[in-house]
Amino acid sequence: MLAIGDDRCNETWQAEHPEETERLLKEAAAGASPFLSEPGGIAGLTRQIEARSHHDCFARLPSLRIPALVCGGEYDRQARPEVVRSLHAQIPAAELRMFAGGHGFLGQDPQAYEVITAFLQRHCST
Repeated sequence: MLAIGDDRCNETWQAEHPEETERLLKEAAAGASPFLSEPGGIAGLTRQIEARSHHDCFARLPSLRIPALVCGGEYDRQARPEVVRSLHAQIPAAELRMFAGGHGFLGQDPQAYEVITAFLQRHCST
């Protein structure tokens, strides 16, 4: 599970870092979904996954005419960098930023928040 989110956390790394592995697994389990314990939480999560499996708007992305920032983690095996780059290539004038991290790059690369905040300030000022 950890290696899918960040390919630096492969089996060898996990064997060499058992305490860090345990901590990361506990964090992942705690943050899996805050709604799972709610009534209908599992059904809701199941429906969300089902809806995502049938949703595909890739061919329509070239019609976007708004500022877009496409971000990804260089070590992400869930939203792989090549898929993120492909998404970026579909959106006219989109900016692309890849960060030093995996699927949780927002918490792994401090520059991510700075870059995203700056993008939003440039394009969403009131």
